[in-house]
Amino acid sequence: MAIDSRTTTEPRTRLYRLDVDQLFRMLDAGVLPDDNNVELLGGLLARKTTKNPPHSFTIIQVCKLIRAILPAHWTVREEKSVFLGRCWRPEPDLSVVLGPEDRYREIDPTAADIALLVEVADTSYTVDRGAKWRRYAASGVPVYWIIYLAARTVEVYAQPIGQGKSARYGESHVYALDHAVPVLLRDHLAGAIAVKDILP
Repeated sequence: MAIDSRTTTEPRTRLYRLDVDQLFRMLDAGVLPDDNNVELLGGLLARKTTKNPPHSFTIIQVCKLIRAILPAHWTVREEKSVFLGRCWRPEPDLSVVLGPEDRYREIDPTAADIALLVEVADTSYTVDRGAKWRRYAASGVPVYWIIYLAARTVEVYAQPIGQGKSARYGESHVYALDHAVPVLLRDHLAGAIAVKDILP
């Protein structure tokens, strides 16, 4: 006798979501692997992708070029966590935050401190343009760049709108290899960076 799968029910799996405090306790207790190569995205631990040479080169270049044009009261942080809610502690490839760096001895920067977040995407594009894009917008991060290695472009998102699953950026621009990307810090134009100088 055939069983109609439409009439069978299975219990729904409920995921347990961590908050940032629980993550810190796990780190302190040595529960996570020695490399601690994870970030907290919506309460779930996500292992960060291994960085290949083009990815690493791009991070180094964009950090160097942005540092060269930053006003004194801003700080570039490379691959350091930011706090974007009880269950969100992502680690963007680059963040530009209000300085000095000493502000962050005991706490992570929050959205109120952030002018710009940058992710370098190769295999991580679906997350960078998906869950992270939405959360950065929901948190009010004013400008978000995705340096998309496969397309050899820089996607720039601004004007965050909405909350939760409806959050998004209201403005977007894609800069190709022959373009320069404006570096906006809370509506102040610090300068521009040539896309060709960022990419490997």
